[in-house]
Amino acid sequence: DLVNEKKVLGISDVGDQSNREGVRIVIEIKRDAAANVILSQLFKLTPLQTSYGINNIALVKGRPQMLNVKDLIHYFVEHRHDVVIRRTRFELAEAEKRAHILEGLLIALDKLDEVIQEQQRVYLMQLLSNTFSFEGLLKEIDYIEKNKEPERLEDPTMKPVLVQITDVLINEKSNTEKFRYQLHQLITQSSQNQLLERIEKGSGYYSKLVWDQLRLLLHHTEAVKQQKRVKTYLAQLQEIDQLLSRKVTELQQAHLIVSRIITGTELFDLRAVRSTVESERAKLLSEINPLPVAKKSESKRKKKQPGEKRIKSSEKSTYDITLEFFKAGLKPEDIAKERGFVVSTIEGHLAKAVETARMDILEFMNKDEVDEITAVIKDLPESFVSKELYDKLNGKYGYGKLRAVIAYTKTLHEEKE
Repeated sequence: DLVNEKKVLGISDVGDQSNREGVRIVIEIKRDAAANVILSQLFKLTPLQTSYGINNIALVKGRPQMLNVKDLIHYFVEHRHDVVIRRTRFELAEAEKRAHILEGLLIALDKLDEVIQEQQRVYLMQLLSNTFSFEGLLKEIDYIEKNKEPERLEDPTMKPVLVQITDVLINEKSNTEKFRYQLHQLITQSSQNQLLERIEKGSGYYSKLVWDQLRLLLHHTEAVKQQKRVKTYLAQLQEIDQLLSRKVTELQQAHLIVSRIITGTELFDLRAVRSTVESERAKLLSEINPLPVAKKSESKRKKKQPGEKRIKSSEKSTYDITLEFFKAGLKPEDIAKERGFVVSTIEGHLAKAVETARMDILEFMNKDEVDEITAVIKDLPESFVSKELYDKLNGKYGYGKLRAVIAYTKTLHEEKE
């Protein structure tokens, strides 16, 4: 356009030789034209060269300064030098921290066996101290002694039972202390074979001792069931029953746990021990139950009036009778009125039906009640007792319903396993 308009003179041809490698324009000039003059005209009349002003103001050490090109380059290089130094120092510090950790791991690796053995000794001491101790049982029995209502237990044969159990456990206090001291000494000396031998003998001795107290307690519990207005005391006896059963389980598991830890077995199953204890307790209870139940059934038959529409109780336990009434459509309140019991007793019978899988829990309770109690159970420790659950719910539900939900959650947990 500039040539056609004759603003730039002396150009004979303009060729565009641009390609993928870049832009290339070839300007051919006439023989008599001056190249420098034409170049000056192109710089002036086209965007081939552009001039503009710049204020090179920059922060130098926190202060604004006007810089020329040389100063710009000098301070930029100085800034990059500082950045590299600071980054290198940071990476060096991180590397030193990592090296310190690795050095510690190497030291721990060299002494790994000693660390593991020390942790095992600490755990075994805690385990055996808790297992071979009756302090928890004594506290629970002492609680019952202080909170039972003596005017409702006039039978003199009942009163000495808890005292007898307490005396037996108290008399063993010095023996258990000596036994625990011996175990601690064997753990410290790393006498594994002697330790296992002592634990096996101790577990056998103390398991038998607790079984004897459990047998005595179950006899006492069945005797109390024949009395009236003793539901609170009976519930407390059942709490002690749970504690004694748990203590037997702990004692019988002790040898298995310690031997597996010493031999380095990573996984082992304790359910077999729990199942054995439950079976032995059920067998013991079956030996105790028949006589009191038969006696009670006989007394019921004597009181039965002619023409009275009651289900025959011949050769049936009181629990079976309650279950038949419930299956016939009666509510727990109606069954209690019909049989002359308190509602909590009837709920206890129905809870037993849930525990033995003879009845679904939702036949006994509604889903909202089950969900509420289950949610509270999840917040309690694994080794909780019914009274803790009762207190957590502020006495909203009776022990019968609590027992039923505990059995229900236990069944769900076993099915998941």
